[in-house]
Amino acid sequence: MKNLNLLFNKTYYRNIRHLATESDKREYAAECQSHNDEICGVKFDKERDYRSLGSLHDRMKTVVLVTTYPGMLVGTGYAHGTSESDNDIKIGFSFDYVTGQPYVPGSSVKGLLRCVFREQPEAAAAIITACTGKEMSDEIVAKLDEEIFEFGDIFLDAVVCKGNRNGNLMGLDNITPHSEMTKNPVPLLLIKILPGVHFEFRFVLKDGILTADEKIKVFETMLTLFGAGAKTNVGYGQLVRVQDYIPPQVVRTQTPAAAVNPQNQGSGQQHRHGGQSSNSSRPGQTANSDKVRCPHCGKMSWKNYPDGNPRKTCSYCKDKLF
Repeated sequence: MKNLNLLFNKTYYRNIRHLATESDKREYAAECQSHNDEICGVKFDKERDYRSLGSLHDRMKTVVLVTTYPGMLVGTGYAHGTSESDNDIKIGFSFDYVTGQPYVPGSSVKGLLRCVFREQPEAAAAIITACTGKEMSDEIVAKLDEEIFEFGDIFLDAVVCKGNRNGNLMGLDNITPHSEMTKNPVPLLLIKILPGVHFEFRFVLKDGILTADEKIKVFETMLTLFGAGAKTNVGYGQLVRVQDYIPPQVVRTQTPAAAVNPQNQGSGQQHRHGGQSSNSSRPGQTANSDKVRCPHCGKMSWKNYPDGNPRKTCSYCKDKLF
Protein backbone atom coordinates (compact mmCIF):
# COMPACT_ATOMS: atom_id res chain seq x y z
CA MET A 1 0.00 0.00 0.00
CA LYS A 2 1.38 3.40 -0.99
CA ASN A 3 1.81 6.03 1.71
CA LEU A 4 -1.10 8.44 1.22
CA ASN A 5 0.45 11.05 3.50
CA LEU A 6 3.54 11.11 1.27
CA LEU A 7 1.49 11.25 -1.93
CA PHE A 8 -0.84 14.00 -0.75
CA ASN A 9 1.49 16.29 1.20
CA LYS A 10 4.91 15.78 -0.43
CA THR A 11 4.86 14.17 -3.88
CA TYR A 12 1.84 16.25 -4.94
CA TYR A 13 3.93 19.46 -5.04
CA ARG A 14 7.35 18.07 -5.67
CA ASN A 15 7.47 19.62 -9.17
CA ILE A 16 5.62 22.84 -8.39
CA ARG A 17 6.92 25.83 -10.35
CA HIS A 18 6.00 29.18 -11.77
CA LEU A 19 3.42 28.73 -14.52
CA ALA A 20 4.29 31.37 -17.07
CA THR A 21 2.45 30.06 -20.14
CA GLU A 22 -0.79 28.28 -20.98
CA SER A 23 1.27 25.21 -21.87
CA ASP A 24 2.74 25.22 -18.33
CA LYS A 25 -0.74 25.45 -16.85
CA ARG A 26 -2.05 22.55 -18.95
CA GLU A 27 0.95 20.45 -17.97
CA TYR A 28 0.44 21.28 -14.30
CA ALA A 29 -3.27 20.42 -14.52
CA ALA A 30 -2.38 17.05 -16.03
CA GLU A 31 0.12 16.42 -13.23
CA CYS A 32 -2.52 17.22 -10.59
CA GLN A 33 -4.99 14.86 -12.26
CA SER A 34 -2.36 12.13 -12.29
CA HIS A 35 -1.74 12.63 -8.56
CA ASN A 36 -5.49 12.56 -7.89
CA ASP A 37 -5.87 9.28 -9.77
CA GLU A 38 -2.94 7.80 -7.85
CA ILE A 39 -4.41 8.80 -4.48
CA CYS A 40 -7.88 7.51 -5.35
CA GLY A 41 -6.39 4.27 -6.68
CA VAL A 42 -4.74 3.28 -3.39
CA LYS A 43 -6.33 0.18 -1.87
CA PHE A 44 -6.28 -1.05 1.72
CA ASP A 45 -3.57 -3.64 2.23
CA LYS A 46 -4.64 -6.41 4.59
CA GLU A 47 -0.99 -7.32 5.11
CA ARG A 48 -0.36 -3.89 6.66
CA ASP A 49 -2.94 -3.85 9.43
CA TYR A 50 -1.67 -1.38 12.02
CA ARG A 51 -4.29 -2.06 14.70
CA SER A 52 -2.13 -4.18 17.01
CA LEU A 53 -0.91 -2.19 19.99
CA GLY A 54 1.05 -4.83 21.91
CA SER A 55 0.26 -4.89 25.62
CA LEU A 56 -2.63 -2.41 25.25
CA HIS A 57 -4.43 -4.73 22.88
CA ASP A 58 -5.58 -7.01 25.69
CA ARG A 59 -7.24 -4.11 27.51
CA MET A 60 -8.79 -2.39 24.49
CA LYS A 61 -12.49 -2.15 23.80
CA THR A 62 -13.19 -1.79 20.10
CA VAL A 63 -16.14 -1.17 17.82
CA VAL A 64 -16.12 -1.31 14.02
CA LEU A 65 -18.30 1.21 12.15
CA VAL A 66 -18.78 1.82 8.42
CA THR A 67 -18.86 5.15 6.58
CA THR A 68 -21.98 5.94 4.55
CA TYR A 69 -22.66 8.31 1.65
CA PRO A 70 -21.20 10.87 1.01
CA GLY A 71 -18.16 9.72 3.02
CA MET A 72 -15.96 11.22 5.75
CA LEU A 73 -13.72 14.30 5.98
CA VAL A 74 -10.88 14.63 8.49
CA GLY A 75 -8.33 17.44 8.69
CA THR A 76 -10.02 19.91 6.34
CA GLY A 77 -8.33 22.78 8.17
CA TYR A 78 -4.88 21.79 6.93
CA ALA A 79 -3.42 23.86 4.10
CA HIS A 80 -3.42 22.38 0.61
CA GLY A 81 -3.93 23.60 -2.91
CA THR A 82 -2.98 26.47 -5.20
CA SER A 83 -5.05 28.69 -7.46
CA GLU A 84 -3.33 27.52 -10.63
CA SER A 85 -5.62 24.67 -11.68
CA ASP A 86 -9.13 23.30 -11.10
CA ASN A 87 -7.58 19.83 -10.87
CA ASP A 88 -5.56 20.82 -7.81
CA ILE A 89 -7.14 19.60 -4.55
CA LYS A 90 -7.99 22.74 -2.58
CA ILE A 91 -8.87 21.29 0.86
CA GLY A 92 -6.45 19.60 3.26
CA PHE A 93 -6.77 16.13 4.77
CA SER A 94 -5.35 14.30 7.79
CA PHE A 95 -3.27 11.17 7.21
CA ASP A 96 -1.25 9.31 9.81
CA TYR A 97 2.35 10.46 9.46
CA VAL A 98 3.89 6.99 9.88
CA THR A 99 1.45 4.63 8.16
CA GLY A 100 0.05 7.12 5.65
CA GLN A 101 -3.48 5.84 6.27
CA PRO A 102 -6.53 8.03 6.90
CA TYR A 103 -7.56 8.02 10.54
CA VAL A 104 -9.70 9.82 13.11
CA PRO A 105 -7.46 11.20 15.91
CA GLY A 106 -8.27 9.98 19.40
CA SER A 107 -8.53 13.60 20.54
CA SER A 108 -11.29 14.16 17.96
CA VAL A 109 -13.19 11.06 19.11
CA LYS A 110 -12.89 12.22 22.73
CA GLY A 111 -13.98 15.75 21.81
CA LEU A 112 -17.11 14.75 19.92
CA LEU A 113 -18.23 12.37 22.68
CA ARG A 114 -17.52 14.91 25.41
CA CYS A 115 -19.54 17.45 23.42
CA VAL A 116 -22.61 15.20 23.71
CA PHE A 117 -22.22 14.88 27.49
CA ARG A 118 -21.66 18.60 28.09
CA GLU A 119 -23.84 20.29 25.49
CA GLN A 120 -26.66 17.74 25.26
CA PRO A 121 -26.87 16.09 28.72
CA GLU A 122 -30.51 15.12 28.24
CA ALA A 123 -29.64 13.28 25.01
CA ALA A 124 -26.67 11.64 26.74
CA ALA A 125 -28.91 10.47 29.59
CA ALA A 126 -31.46 9.03 27.15
CA ILE A 127 -28.75 7.18 25.19
CA ILE A 128 -27.20 5.74 28.36
CA THR A 129 -30.59 4.55 29.61
CA ALA A 130 -31.40 2.96 26.25
CA CYS A 131 -28.04 1.16 26.14
CA THR A 132 -27.77 0.06 29.76
CA GLY A 133 -31.26 0.21 31.27
CA LYS A 134 -29.96 2.49 34.04
CA GLU A 135 -31.86 5.68 34.85
CA MET A 136 -29.71 8.80 34.59
CA SER A 137 -30.17 12.13 36.34
CA ASP A 138 -28.33 15.34 35.42
CA GLU A 139 -26.09 14.86 38.46
CA ILE A 140 -25.13 11.32 37.47
CA VAL A 141 -24.43 12.41 33.88
CA ALA A 142 -22.16 15.17 35.20
CA LYS A 143 -20.28 12.69 37.41
CA LEU A 144 -20.01 10.27 34.51
CA ASP A 145 -18.68 13.07 32.31
CA GLU A 146 -15.94 13.76 34.84
CA GLU A 147 -15.15 10.07 35.33
CA ILE A 148 -14.82 9.35 31.60
CA PHE A 149 -13.08 12.46 30.32
CA GLU A 150 -10.98 13.56 33.28
CA PHE A 151 -9.91 10.45 35.19
CA GLY A 152 -8.35 7.73 33.15
CA ASP A 153 -10.39 6.50 30.17
CA ILE A 154 -8.16 6.52 27.09
CA PHE A 155 -9.35 7.41 23.57
CA LEU A 156 -7.13 5.93 20.86
CA ASP A 157 -7.01 6.82 17.17
CA ALA A 158 -9.69 5.22 15.01
CA VAL A 159 -8.00 3.39 12.13
CA VAL A 160 -9.06 1.78 8.87
CA CYS A 161 -9.54 -1.97 9.08
CA LYS A 162 -11.17 -2.59 5.68
CA GLY A 163 -11.63 -0.73 2.40
CA ASN A 164 -14.88 -0.41 0.49
CA ARG A 165 -16.19 -3.22 -1.71
CA ASN A 166 -13.32 -2.61 -4.18
CA GLY A 167 -10.74 -2.16 -1.44
CA ASN A 168 -10.42 1.59 -2.13
CA LEU A 169 -10.16 4.22 0.58
CA MET A 170 -10.21 7.67 -1.01
CA GLY A 171 -12.32 9.48 -3.58
CA LEU A 172 -12.83 12.99 -4.98
CA ASP A 173 -15.65 15.38 -4.14
CA ASN A 174 -16.52 19.07 -4.36
CA ILE A 175 -17.91 21.63 -1.97
CA THR A 176 -19.44 24.92 -3.08
CA PRO A 177 -19.18 27.58 -0.36
CA HIS A 178 -21.45 30.57 -0.95
CA SER A 179 -19.60 33.76 -0.08
CA GLU A 180 -22.46 35.92 -1.37
CA MET A 181 -26.10 35.08 -1.98
CA THR A 182 -26.18 36.71 -5.42
CA LYS A 183 -23.00 35.13 -6.81
CA ASN A 184 -22.46 31.62 -8.09
CA PRO A 185 -20.14 29.63 -5.82
CA VAL A 186 -16.74 28.43 -6.97
CA PRO A 187 -16.49 24.63 -6.50
CA LEU A 188 -13.53 23.49 -4.41
CA LEU A 189 -12.04 20.07 -5.13
CA LEU A 190 -11.36 17.86 -2.11
CA ILE A 191 -10.64 14.25 -1.23
CA LYS A 192 -12.74 12.20 1.15
CA ILE A 193 -12.90 8.76 2.70
CA LEU A 194 -15.30 6.80 0.53
CA PRO A 195 -18.56 5.26 1.73
CA GLY A 196 -18.20 1.62 2.77
CA VAL A 197 -14.81 2.02 4.50
CA HIS A 198 -14.60 0.21 7.87
CA PHE A 199 -13.09 2.03 10.86
CA GLU A 200 -12.14 0.47 14.17
CA PHE A 201 -12.73 2.86 17.09
CA ARG A 202 -10.54 1.88 20.04
CA PHE A 203 -10.72 2.70 23.73
CA VAL A 204 -9.07 1.66 27.00
CA LEU A 205 -11.89 1.94 29.56
CA LYS A 206 -12.28 1.48 33.29
CA ASP A 207 -15.27 0.25 35.29
CA GLY A 208 -17.06 2.94 37.31
CA ILE A 209 -20.59 4.28 37.27
CA LEU A 210 -20.80 2.33 34.04
CA THR A 211 -18.81 -0.80 33.30
CA ALA A 212 -16.34 -0.80 30.43
CA ASP A 213 -18.75 -2.95 28.39
CA GLU A 214 -21.59 -0.49 29.02
CA LYS A 215 -19.41 2.47 28.05
CA ILE A 216 -18.47 0.94 24.71
CA LYS A 217 -22.16 0.42 23.90
CA VAL A 218 -22.88 4.06 24.74
CA PHE A 219 -19.95 5.31 22.66
CA GLU A 220 -20.98 3.15 19.69
CA THR A 221 -24.52 4.54 19.78
CA MET A 222 -23.32 8.16 20.05
CA LEU A 223 -20.96 7.72 17.10
CA THR A 224 -23.74 6.31 14.92
CA LEU A 225 -26.08 9.15 15.93
CA PHE A 226 -23.72 12.12 15.72
CA GLY A 227 -21.02 10.98 13.28
CA ALA A 228 -17.31 11.80 13.25
CA GLY A 229 -14.97 14.09 11.37
CA ALA A 230 -15.73 17.41 9.68
CA LYS A 231 -18.95 18.76 8.14
CA THR A 232 -21.27 16.28 9.86
CA ASN A 233 -23.97 18.98 9.68
CA VAL A 234 -24.15 18.52 5.89
CA GLY A 235 -24.04 14.71 5.91
CA TYR A 236 -20.36 13.79 5.99
CA GLY A 237 -18.99 11.45 8.65
CA GLN A 238 -22.15 9.42 9.19
CA LEU A 239 -21.45 5.92 10.53
CA VAL A 240 -23.43 2.70 10.85
CA ARG A 241 -22.78 -0.66 12.47
CA VAL A 242 -21.38 -3.34 10.18
CA GLN A 243 -24.57 -5.42 10.39
CA ASP A 244 -26.65 -2.37 9.44
CA TYR A 245 -24.60 -1.33 6.43
CA ILE A 246 -26.23 -2.02 3.08
CA PRO A 247 -23.84 -1.37 0.16
CA PRO A 248 -25.47 0.35 -2.82
CA GLN A 249 -26.28 -2.08 -5.59
CA VAL A 250 -26.22 -1.53 -9.33
CA VAL A 251 -29.88 -1.22 -10.35
CA ARG A 252 -31.49 -2.61 -13.47
CA THR A 253 -30.71 -0.67 -16.60
CA GLN A 254 -34.39 -0.82 -17.63
CA THR A 255 -36.88 0.56 -15.12
CA PRO A 256 -39.84 -1.85 -14.78
CA ALA A 257 -43.23 -0.37 -15.56
CA ALA A 258 -44.48 -1.50 -12.14
CA ALA A 259 -41.88 0.68 -10.46
CA VAL A 260 -43.30 3.88 -11.97
CA ASN A 261 -45.50 5.85 -9.58
CA PRO A 262 -48.88 6.20 -11.32
CA GLN A 263 -49.44 9.53 -9.56
CA ASN A 264 -46.52 11.02 -11.44
CA GLN A 265 -47.54 9.83 -14.89
CA GLY A 266 -48.50 12.73 -17.12
CA SER A 267 -47.94 15.23 -14.33
CA GLY A 268 -44.65 16.54 -15.70
CA GLN A 269 -42.81 15.43 -12.57
CA GLN A 270 -39.41 13.83 -12.93
CA HIS A 271 -37.69 11.29 -10.76
CA ARG A 272 -34.30 12.58 -9.67
CA HIS A 273 -31.22 10.66 -8.65
CA GLY A 274 -28.23 12.52 -7.21
CA GLY A 275 -29.52 15.90 -8.35
CA GLN A 276 -30.05 14.92 -12.01
CA SER A 277 -33.27 14.10 -13.75
CA SER A 278 -33.67 10.47 -14.75
CA ASN A 279 -35.73 11.63 -17.74
CA SER A 280 -32.89 13.65 -19.21
CA SER A 281 -30.81 12.04 -21.92
CA ARG A 282 -27.80 12.59 -24.08
CA PRO A 283 -27.75 12.39 -27.84
CA GLY A 284 -28.15 8.78 -28.87
CA GLN A 285 -29.00 7.61 -25.34
CA THR A 286 -32.31 6.72 -23.71
CA ALA A 287 -33.31 8.04 -20.31
CA ASN A 288 -33.11 4.80 -18.32
CA SER A 289 -31.34 2.10 -20.28
CA ASP A 290 -27.97 3.87 -20.28
CA LYS A 291 -27.73 4.80 -16.59
CA VAL A 292 -26.68 2.73 -13.58
CA ARG A 293 -26.53 3.42 -9.88
CA CYS A 294 -22.97 3.82 -8.64
CA PRO A 295 -22.20 1.08 -6.08
CA HIS A 296 -20.11 3.55 -4.03
CA CYS A 297 -21.98 6.87 -3.83
CA GLY A 298 -25.46 5.65 -4.80
CA LYS A 299 -26.06 8.27 -7.50
CA MET A 300 -27.20 7.53 -11.06
CA SER A 301 -24.34 7.77 -13.53
CA TRP A 302 -24.13 7.33 -17.31
CA LYS A 303 -22.82 3.96 -18.45
CA ASN A 304 -21.14 5.57 -21.48
CA TYR A 305 -19.34 8.78 -22.29
CA PRO A 306 -21.05 11.07 -24.87
CA ASP A 307 -18.83 9.54 -27.58
CA GLY A 308 -20.29 6.10 -26.85
CA ASN A 309 -17.27 4.61 -25.06
CA PRO A 310 -18.05 2.90 -21.74
CA ARG A 311 -17.35 4.92 -18.59
CA LYS A 312 -14.66 3.63 -16.25
CA THR A 313 -15.58 5.77 -13.25
CA CYS A 314 -18.67 7.32 -11.69
CA SER A 315 -19.21 10.93 -12.80
CA TYR A 316 -19.74 11.97 -9.18
CA CYS A 317 -17.39 10.14 -6.78
CA LYS A 318 -14.88 9.15 -9.51
CA ASP A 319 -14.68 5.60 -8.15
CA LYS A 320 -14.79 2.59 -10.46
CA LEU A 321 -18.28 1.77 -11.67
CA PHE A 322 -17.73 -1.94 -12.20
